[in-house]
Amino acid sequence: LYAGMAYVKELHDGTREVGSLDEILHLRDDILTPEMNVKDALAVFERAEADALAVVAGANDRRVVGLLTEQHALRRYSEELDRTSRDLAPT
Repeated sequence: LYAGMAYVKELHDGTREVGSLDEILHLRDDILTPEMNVKDALAVFERAEADALAVVAGANDRRVVGLLTEQHALRRYSEELDRTSRDLAPT
């Protein structure tokens, strides 16, 4: 079950003694679910100020089913906007 995201840099930081992984977990409550649309996902990215977020099975089922980057979400959103604009444009 998703408990948060650990950053590789912090895992390999030799200047800090880490007793448990729990000490360096981030984004514990910043999650995405499959039923979210891209606009909702981008709002979570903005609020979390994160480059990548975990996608969990559901709000109450925190099994990780994937990972989404903000860059990929923005690219797909832009592609959909372009496609919609072309479909609405007179031919």
